[in-house]
Amino acid sequence: WEAAAATEYTQRLAGAQNPIRVETSFHKTDSQLERAVERATEVIVLDERGAIISSEEFAELLFARFETGGSRVAFAIGGADGLP
Repeated sequence: WEAAAATEYTQRLAGAQNPIRVETSFHKTDSQLERAVERATEVIVLDERGAIISSEEFAELLFARFETGGSRVAFAIGGADGLP
């Protein structure tokens, strides 16, 4: 389901008025994820134990990261057991 969801949202974002290029990668181990996050400039972590924010708050957070990260933002999305 992850690949189908990534494909769906990639298509939605690419077809928007201001298209956004999306790259996805799935990491099977904690160490792979940790290495990928270390290389990223700006990271937004999504985890079941994190704060719940509105769509408007998320948009503000995202665009603030675009401004500081040179328009590159990485998302680390936790699984059923959260993030390491």
